[in-house]
Amino acid sequence: MKKNRYIARLLAVLWAALLLTLTAYADDAPAFTRDIPDSVEVAEGGELRLAVSVSGANVTYQWYKNDIPQEGMTGPEYRESGIGSDSDQARYFCYVQNAFGGMSSTMCVLTVVGAPVLTQDISATALTVNKGDTITLSAAASGGDLTVNWFYQPVGGEYKAISGQNEPTLSVKAKDKYNNADIFCQFTNEAGSVTTGRCRITVVGADAEPTPTPEPTPQPPVVTKDPVGEYVDEGGFCLFIARADGTNTYKWRFISPDGATVIDYDRVGNTFPGLQVYGGETDTVTLMNIPAEMDGWKAACVFTGDGGVTVSGEARIQVEKAASTVSIVKQPQGASMGIDEREDFFLTIEAKTTKGGNLAYQWYSAPTNSPAAMTLIPGATFNSYMPEREAGTKFYRVSVTLTDRGVTSEPIFSSICAVTFTDPNVHEHAYSSVWEANDISHWHQCTCGDHADEAFHTYEWTVIRQATKSEDGEQRGVCTVCGHETVQPIPAGSQTGDEADAPARRSGIS
Repeated sequence: MKKNRYIARLLAVLWAALLLTLTAYADDAPAFTRDIPDSVEVAEGGELRLAVSVSGANVTYQWYKNDIPQEGMTGPEYRESGIGSDSDQARYFCYVQNAFGGMSSTMCVLTVVGAPVLTQDISATALTVNKGDTITLSAAASGGDLTVNWFYQPVGGEYKAISGQNEPTLSVKAKDKYNNADIFCQFTNEAGSVTTGRCRITVVGADAEPTPTPEPTPQPPVVTKDPVGEYVDEGGFCLFIARADGTNTYKWRFISPDGATVIDYDRVGNTFPGLQVYGGETDTVTLMNIPAEMDGWKAACVFTGDGGVTVSGEARIQVEKAASTVSIVKQPQGASMGIDEREDFFLTIEAKTTKGGNLAYQWYSAPTNSPAAMTLIPGATFNSYMPEREAGTKFYRVSVTLTDRGVTSEPIFSSICAVTFTDPNVHEHAYSSVWEANDISHWHQCTCGDHADEAFHTYEWTVIRQATKSEDGEQRGVCTVCGHETVQPIPAGSQTGDEADAPARRSGIS
């Protein structure tokens, strides 16, 4: 009975220890402290940004788009610039893991918001209504998250918003201010804007206009709004607005930081490939997919009117260069070999960065295939490492960190590989019982090529043709040990069987 109670207590202690171990591993597994949303909207041509925060040590990240791992996206933040319509309804998630487990973030579905497209223009180009009656006009556009604004512009004046009219159908009382004015509608969302045609309004019964005064001498446009500098991330977008009274046409241009180079909006893409410019001949210009090389450049608008040309102030573009990321492109490969084989064997890893920076490496080893058992190998800080040559199996992996602009990333780890060294093989000779021979000697040969019992032939000679004084003869020799045969000449004038010739004939040397 005492023995049974002892066994029961021992099992209880072991079970408790196992539960504590499993709990410790579970606590060390990564967990999301900030997850991504289940849906997000981005304007076409814009940038998608997602980020997670994770608890746990030595966590690695991999972002997926439509279940496909995205190269270089191995950090807590995901960025994708220049979003196209083909990414509409794309699915994104992040998988995190360490030595104790792994888990996926929420699945986020992207909706790409396209720029507005006019689907119904204002049907009338002119409309006559009585004063006090209702002016009704309709327009329509496709696109998500549309903002609708109606405007009127008196002849020779600036356009102004019609207060309270933010629906596709305009309904406003005819007043004096609308007489001889143009009315139009603008649809706007994050991706851009589109404007309808104009409808000229005639208000019957409007107060008579005052007697016109002589037209003043046209003056150059007068700037009422200068563009304001923008701070933008690399690959992002920004817009500049500039206005001036008395403007007929707009044209944006861009100036280098030193002011030596000036490029019109329609040619700036030649200097910065991939840069997209919209609205270069309006009061609002939009830049998309802005490169880091554009940092310090300035934007300005050229206003042209009846009285001449005016240039706005310059707005500086400040571009924050995107941080570089690191990914492993070739994992180290293990091997098995004898200690005395492949003396030039190295473990090697290949990693790359997206935008430069300095990579650092650290190799680890363990007697078992366990990340938790890995210990740092002092001095092993290169992208290759020569394992110590001792019999047995060891497991290795390497970490890679990136330092960019003074910031060092969290390490990412390679897969674990095994290297096995075996003791040198001791060869035991196995000699053949069959004689090997050439014309001089015979021997027994091992499979490795080694010779044993090697000795000169001992020939017995038989005359085939007797020599004469003027012609050579011929004799055949057969080794009495191995049976090897040879045929040699008897010099002319020799006497076969002379004692002087006997040693030569016995050895096979003539």
